[in-house]
Amino acid sequence: MNGCLRYYRFTSPAVSEAIATHSAQVKLLHEQGDAIAAAFGGKPLYSFSITGKRFHGLVFTPRLISPLWTKPDAKNGHVQWPRRGKGLAADRQAMLELRERWDALAPTASVDYDVVYKACGTDWGALIFAGGDFNIVGDMVYLVTRIDLTATGEEITGGEFQRATTAVQS
Repeated sequence: MNGCLRYYRFTSPAVSEAIATHSAQVKLLHEQGDAIAAAFGGKPLYSFSITGKRFHGLVFTPRLISPLWTKPDAKNGHVQWPRRGKGLAADRQAMLELRERWDALAPTASVDYDVVYKACGTDWGALIFAGGDFNIVGDMVYLVTRIDLTATGEEITGGEFQRATTAVQS
């Protein structure tokens, strides 16, 4: 591994299988996020990390001002969740009912990026140290990293990687 960024395109059958798995995980997560959003009237917000994507909470417009909901905070994307804890005695039953409803609908699905990374010949642990980013375009994975992945992918130019990234963002 050297200090230069390298750009790759992956098209193997293992990559196609990983993309199908990834797409199914994304679809399920979004279906569950949309369901809880519809039930409570908010918009789902997801958190991303090098390991994957998960449901983070709901964002309300306008923000909910209620003793039953947490106060929105810019640090967490203005997400709100039902409060946990004792609360006011008068609100305790309503809080418990809200929590029960929330817990029943809270998304359990998540998206595991390691499925894609492994099909490309690496994993999230290596990418933490070497850096990296990927995009899925159709049945191909485009990945940039400092790791030599020529054994599993085709090295491409930065311009081709940029065009693929732009296609995803459009």
